[in-house]
Amino acid sequence: MWIEAAGFRALPPSDKPTSKMMAYWSDVEDNRRAVLFEDPGSAAIVRSNVLGRHVMNIIDLRQGGPWNFPSNRVSDLNRNLRGSVVVIARRAP
Repeated sequence: MWIEAAGFRALPPSDKPTSKMMAYWSDVEDNRRAVLFEDPGSAAIVRSNVLGRHVMNIIDLRQGGPWNFPSNRVSDLNRNLRGSVVVIARRAP
């Protein structure tokens, strides 16, 4: 709901110390569902696009993901978003 209220132009803030980021190329629905249910506090899986050069000072892209990045760096990602944030899977209420 937060992403929707932001006009799909920003990732939401988080009160957790870290957030999970992963490169995800597959469109297999079962894989999305498994990722969503790994963390019982997750509400959705979203897709966003940020150039690697803007992410490299937050996570080490040379290491295989998923990556846990500091939630206080979400604003850095938001400043460098290319296009809209897309909600690709939601946890049912």
